[in-house]
Amino acid sequence: MTNTKKTTVSKDTVTKVVEANVAKAVDVAVKTSEKVSKKAASISKEQVAAATKAGNEASKSYDDYVSFSTANFDAALKASTIMMQGVQDISKAWASLAETSFEKNAVVAKKFLASKSVDDVAALQDDFTASFEAAVVDGQKLSDMGAKLAETASVPLKSRMDETVAIFTKAVAA
Repeated sequence: MTNTKKTTVSKDTVTKVVEANVAKAVDVAVKTSEKVSKKAASISKEQVAAATKAGNEASKSYDDYVSFSTANFDAALKASTIMMQGVQDISKAWASLAETSFEKNAVVAKKFLASKSVDDVAALQDDFTASFEAAVVDGQKLSDMGAKLAETASVPLKSRMDETVAIFTKAVAA
């Protein structure tokens, strides 16, 4: 004779577990976005400051100064535009990943509530584990997007810095 003990879990408990998982995934995504934004901002500030300093030292006439400053501003504007588009893309990706994660967790929660035995619940553990693994993968995707954004947004500023170094090199050689 088999003695099977039934375990019941309330719908509220499952909902809390699902919400906690979604909250953790959202927290990872937000922290990753914040880190990437701070890094990109610090890189941009350093490069703009260096380009501005170089502009002040390299300009000998008003026309040269205006031309040099305009090029710096254009590079900063282009970098800012790239950054804003990238942040928007990351936000869209984050929202999509959060929605997908929530939907997957809801499916698992429904299966969990429909379970009739401990064995059924134990079988669902793989689904919960897959959900956590997906959250980690999604967090990595967002992190990668942020790193690529920082790299791409810094290209116009780096290009401008290279031009500035070339100007200084000519001035020193002369």
